Amino acid sequence: MKKFLKKHVLFPSYVGLAPYFWLLWLFPAVSVLLTLPTIMRNITLILLIIFVKVYRDCFLARDKGVVINIFCQLILAATLSFFARYPFLYIYTGFIIGTFSINMKNAKLVIVPYYILSTVSLYLAYPLPSMAVGDVPAAIINYLFIFGTIPASNSLSKSYRLGKQNNRLELIARHSERDRIAQQLHDNLGQSFSMLALKAELAEKLLEKDPVLAKQQLKDIAAASRQNLDLVREIVADMKHSTILQTLDIQQSNLDKSGIMLHTKNEEITVDWNKDIQNTISQIITELVTNAIRYSHGNLFSVTFSQKKNQYLITVHDNGIGFDKNISYKNSFGLSGIKKRIDYLDGNVSFDNDNGAKIDISIPIVKGD
Repeated sequence: MKKFLKKHVLFPSYVGLAPYFWLLWLFPAVSVLLTLPTIMRNITLILLIIFVKVYRDCFLARDKGVVINIFCQLILAATLSFFARYPFLYIYTGFIIGTFSINMKNAKLVIVPYYILSTVSLYLAYPLPSMAVGDVPAAIINYLFIFGTIPASNSLSKSYRLGKQNNRLELIARHSERDRIAQQLHDNLGQSFSMLALKAELAEKLLEKDPVLAKQQLKDIAAASRQNLDLVREIVADMKHSTILQTLDIQQSNLDKSGIMLHTKNEEITVDWNKDIQNTISQIITELVTNAIRYSHGNLFSVTFSQKKNQYLITVHDNGIGFDKNISYKNSFGLSGIKKRIDYLDGNVSFDNDNGAKIDISIPIVKGD
């Protein structure tokens, strides 16, 4: 039952609770339909249920499926508007168009029919020329509300993406400052330690008093200097590892060019993750983005990060065609490479089909991370 609900009824988890909240606005539609004659009432209620199902499935559709889904919504909304004089179902379709049109190559293909059908439906429900003067302001508001849905949802979607990107850039800027400091340590302290080692070796040859002890002390100085130099180099190399935030920023650009929307959750918690873990996850994200662009035929790529007391957890999910069930990950160079990287960290990874490709990764947190 749970699997059925997840596959056919519930909205995908990445969209959160917002779609359920918007469904509350269907109650006015139901109240209008209940006033119709019995046969018409039953038919329109069935059509309303179908509309909700189609609306929900649009969040899981891909490529041409999104366009087909939107046309189905428009036809259902127009039908219900014609029989019940209730045009406000277009708001749901407008929200979908505004959200997905950012990545939709032929956005005009659905935007133009939306405005044509919604205008006709609004006119049937609110014929301005024949309305009483007192009803005109409310009718105009309704017109503006439906006409403004697409640009409003488009703006919200862009704001969300821009906010995510700005937060990511801010965190990357902090990391860049660490890179600058690391470079200074390498250029200045590293050079000083090198000179110290050379002077100590020279002093070893010049000292004559208690040469045995002096020689031993100078050897220790030289060894310590070289060790510190190696330590500085290790610190710099460690700080120059790819971070998850940097990788997401780069890959968002690649996904945008391919018409795929990037959705992330809790990416900010990765700032404090172990650098080796971040470097490995960055490589995996890059590999999966490449696969999504080449093979998924989807329009959404989501990455969710979480952390338990003893585990780093990452879930990568797209809404494409999923993995080929006839091909094992062992026979896929990219997926087998991901498995090897996670195995090296004593972690676990699973590859599943769940309305697209889904990869779940868990990596143990080592004490001291």
